[in-house]
Amino acid sequence: MLLPPGESSTEAEQRVTNRPIVDLGPGYVGSDSCRECHAQEHQSWYQSYHRTMTQTVSQATAPAAITNIRVEVEGELFVFKNDGDRFTVELNDPNLYGKRTEREMVLMTGSHHMNVFWYESDFHRTPAQLPIVYLIEDFRWIPRRSAFLRPPDLPKGTELGRWNQTCSSCHSTNPRQRLHRESHIWDTHVAEFGISCEACHGPAEQHVKIRRDHIGSVADDPIVNPRKLSAAVRSDVCGQCHGVSITDFTRISEDDFLTKGCGFLPGDSLSDPKPKRIVRARVEDRSSHVFKTWDNEFDQLESSFWRDGEVRVSGREFNGLIDSPCYSSGDFGCISCHQLHERDPALQAAWRNDQLKPGMRSNQACVQCHDTTEPDGTATYGPVHTHHALGSTGSDCMNCHMPHTVYGLLKTIRSHRISNPSATVSLETGRANACNLCHLDQSIEWTARHLNEWYGQPIPEIDADQRETAASVYHLLTGDAGQRAIQVSAMSWPPAQAVSGTDWMPPFLLQGLDDPYDAVRIISHRSLMTIPGWTDFIIDPLGPIGDRDQQVGMAMGEIEKTLQRSPQPSVLFNEAGHFDTTRADRLLQGRNHLNVHLLE
Repeated sequence: MLLPPGESSTEAEQRVTNRPIVDLGPGYVGSDSCRECHAQEHQSWYQSYHRTMTQTVSQATAPAAITNIRVEVEGELFVFKNDGDRFTVELNDPNLYGKRTEREMVLMTGSHHMNVFWYESDFHRTPAQLPIVYLIEDFRWIPRRSAFLRPPDLPKGTELGRWNQTCSSCHSTNPRQRLHRESHIWDTHVAEFGISCEACHGPAEQHVKIRRDHIGSVADDPIVNPRKLSAAVRSDVCGQCHGVSITDFTRISEDDFLTKGCGFLPGDSLSDPKPKRIVRARVEDRSSHVFKTWDNEFDQLESSFWRDGEVRVSGREFNGLIDSPCYSSGDFGCISCHQLHERDPALQAAWRNDQLKPGMRSNQACVQCHDTTEPDGTATYGPVHTHHALGSTGSDCMNCHMPHTVYGLLKTIRSHRISNPSATVSLETGRANACNLCHLDQSIEWTARHLNEWYGQPIPEIDADQRETAASVYHLLTGDAGQRAIQVSAMSWPPAQAVSGTDWMPPFLLQGLDDPYDAVRIISHRSLMTIPGWTDFIIDPLGPIGDRDQQVGMAMGEIEKTLQRSPQPSVLFNEAGHFDTTRADRLLQGRNHLNVHLLE
């Protein structure tokens, strides 16, 4: 941004009225101040997705998707233009009752899987969210409602003020939401857009004075190195964003929270009873964590947890971690596996995806703490313990103890509540277990028998349908939308495809393409494209329902006529080797239609 002669960037920010502004706040100096002494760390942070959590829209940040282009989504036209650093969009503005208008685009959130854009509204420093989202990996625009797992008929709203109130908490550094109650006007200030150095190391003004300007004693340097914190609070630095929170307004007023933020600083405890802290929900608070919305029509929406309190939606890794025996029994925490800086530029492309240390995608992540050998001298992750061949996917510790049972951003991620596979827990919670997420063609009874034989786990009572039907099929046909999303995602996982085969999967992925939830259809389509013989099947998972029904119906009809394989009752192929539509329809009659809204 070109500044008028004599005007500082701070003064220029104060003149901004169409978005939240950068205002460092007491004690903060900004990431540029860190580069002078910490060039390598600054460079690696600059390459991370943390930095680009939120950015102002400019020539330096804007993707080609909004550069002088016309986009039509569900019959609605969006015209993107840019002139230098000024990017605009012409749209039917829902905040103006659908009146067509041109607005300046001011912020963008996300740069890894999707881009969410914010444009100026008629409210002071309160941007509105563009009603379409760009999927980076799919090179396409989709309606905003389709990017999240939410009830199909839930009113989508305008999302006016969402960034100020919600997104700023974890997509910026030192956010002060600043809601003026009387006028209902937001005036949000942040030290920086995105997650910058001081979000993890604390305000650095005093550190700079001591270390660079030699004012004060080194012993009084307040800067925080998370690695040097005690195990009790080290992971809380990550948990301030990677956790779901319950704000305790008995210790901090709601007004203070909305105007000043939560007050958490690196080195604080997220369970600290002192004022201005967020108290994190632990398992005892979550077993019945179902809530009501402002709309009585949707008074039973699932939240972020399974029935036993385990996290079921991404962005809550801290909650899973603190419920893990690994965390409670020792020095284990987030930075046991993750590192916030990768100094080798050659490794940064792979590192930035999930910021894992080298080797942490392998069993090294676990054997750094656990013994590497059994009493007989064999590897802990070898056949004696895992009952799978050494080097197979079944001997990968994380596949058994951190399965993909967490949904988020149109995919699944590993659970961070490190636990053992259990058929009993699966039956009690509805959460898929590790065995059945790999052996997709096997029933939960099959899993229970093996866990009993190998580890002495009791075999639970299992009803006839679950004894006879593969757990993946049972959850896909009878489960809620969150369960269905996990199962159709698992069908694209190469280890599961190798173990379970793929020729039986198309009928179920076609069923996923007929799902009422947009997100389930998108994931089903992605999975179907990985099945041999189906890579050229053309269907738009978000296309008109009539077109989809016709295409799915024709494909299913072709399967019923031509597909014949070995009989396998667990995946609904009968004695003649044909797909058993009658049995599939019967299971569908028992589907869980509870409205599910997984709040990422």
